[in-house]
Amino acid sequence: MSHLPQQDNLTGLANRNQFVIAFENSVKMSIQKKRKISLLLIDLNGLKKINQEHGHKSGDLVISTFASLLSQCIHFTDQVFRYGGDQFTVILNQTEDTSITELVNHICHVLDNNIIMREFDIDCAIGRADLKDHDDFNSLVERTEQSLNIVKNVQLAEDIANYPMYDLVANGH
Repeated sequence: MSHLPQQDNLTGLANRNQFVIAFENSVKMSIQKKRKISLLLIDLNGLKKINQEHGHKSGDLVISTFASLLSQCIHFTDQVFRYGGDQFTVILNQTEDTSITELVNHICHVLDNNIIMREFDIDCAIGRADLKDHDDFNSLVERTEQSLNIVKNVQLAEDIANYPMYDLVANGH
């Protein structure tokens, strides 16, 4: 019997396979402890350009640096994963709306103040969705992806990076 890899080689983070398992465990814990959980999907903006202009070694540096920064930003009860390519997910256990907003602002602040991220002009878009009673893994990920797409579309339309997160919960979805 072969075992699927559990860790992303570049970042050292748990990978997408582990994300699915961790999600199921988080749901069980949220039910037992009556706590709300949320999911963030984070997409780095500008990585394709870095890979084209500076090579994949520079792109890898950006990804691994961001993974380290993101890991330092989250609470010890939360979990961060490399979702694939330039995307990361964070399972937020025990969430409050204000703490999520503070976390997103902190991630953006850390990104803005990191020399590597500034050198390569990297920012991010962050989608967010809260687990609802009817959700399964796929439905929560889908709503989080929808949230991320709204942010990316606003960023493109407005040519702004200071609109980091669209909150589907606060916006009636």
